[in-house]
Amino acid sequence: MKKILSILVISALLLTVLAYIIPPAVSAEGGIRVFVEGVEITFDVPPVMKNDRVLVPLRKIFEALYMDVDWDGETETITSTGNGNTIVLQIGNPVARANARTVTLDVSAEVVDGRTLVPIRFIAESIGAQVGWDGDTQTVTVKTNTVW
Repeated sequence: MKKILSILVISALLLTVLAYIIPPAVSAEGGIRVFVEGVEITFDVPPVMKNDRVLVPLRKIFEALYMDVDWDGETETITSTGNGNTIVLQIGNPVARANARTVTLDVSAEVVDGRTLVPIRFIAESIGAQVGWDGDTQTVTVKTNTVW
């Protein structure tokens, strides 16, 4: 009897720990979830999938990566700087800059519901972060090598 009780207690503790480590399979809305350094980022406009690329609201993702954002409304250009990196994108333009490199994007930055969305993989990889995608759970994970 004690052995069974011990197994039940250990199992309950293990399940509790795993619930904090492994994100749930889907969010309440059933949409794409984004985690930066293990912390879920919440957006006022949900991430979208376009041509197999995840686009997220720019300000939240740049803030999560400790980068500043500047917006030029005349040219619809986003410039983000921080941690020795500079990223420049323009709404609708597939050509972007990451530091001194020019990159042709699979999906350009765009405006959705009044928010500018940017391709998360390009943003994260431009600062040296690793990006993971789990199609089953619709989850993006971003891990940096930076110690904030």
